[in-house]
This record gives sequence, structure tokens and C-alpha cells, in this order.
Amino acid sequence: MPVTYQIDKSARLVRVICTGDVDDQQVLALYRRMRADPDYSPGFSELVDQRDVSRLDLTRAGLRSLADLSANREGPPTPFRTAIVAPSDPTFALGRMYELLSDGATPEEVSVFRDMDAALAWLGMAVEED
Repeated sequence: MPVTYQIDKSARLVRVICTGDVDDQQVLALYRRMRADPDYSPGFSELVDQRDVSRLDLTRAGLRSLADLSANREGPPTPFRTAIVAPSDPTFALGRMYELLSDGATPEEVSVFRDMDAALAWLGMAVEED
């Protein structure tokens, strides 16, 4: 499966892992499944790992739909952070586009990073050991 997630309730973090070829439908389906997961909470931060993506085929409409999902979480608006790790130029550009679409439209604060350590630090998480 090209897009999966892991919920760490104690860290209040959802890790979204993208591998191979990823498109709008896969990402939107994952976020719908994730939001229905009983372990998920709207205030959890998200870490989107795109280090193993070979092709990211997200459209502007798909990114807008994803931002709409963030804006329409259940319950009161709960601020949360999403760090996108996107080392390649195409994935970084799409991450920035999502960041711009989300800015002010959702309770989500998005930032895009080239490396995992910077993303983890921004989320206030411990840096991973290699």
C-alpha cells in the first residue's frame, strides 16, 4: 500500500508514510480511514514522510480536498501541526502548495522540510537515531 499511517497516542502524533507512486485518491482514502480510527484525535500532530515517494501525483483539486478534510474535523477547531518531509523538488513543491492552501483556512499549521530531523524538531519531537 503506497500510503499508510501509524498513530502514537502517547506522543499525540500520526505518522503518514508514503512510498512508491502516490495519487489523490490514495491520500484522501487514507485520511478518511485515519479520521475514522478510534485511536485518532483531532489535536494530534501529523508527520508526513515522503522520503520514499517515486512519483507524487496530487492535483490542486486533491490538495484542496485534503485541506477541506482538515478544516472539517469533528468537534471544536483544535490547532495542530503537520510537518511534511519532502526531500525531492517535486514533492517539496506540492507540500508548499498544500501549506499555502491550508494557511488560515484550517486550524492546521503546515510546514515543509527537506529532512526528517528538522521536521521532528519543529513538531517538538525527539530526533530519530540512525
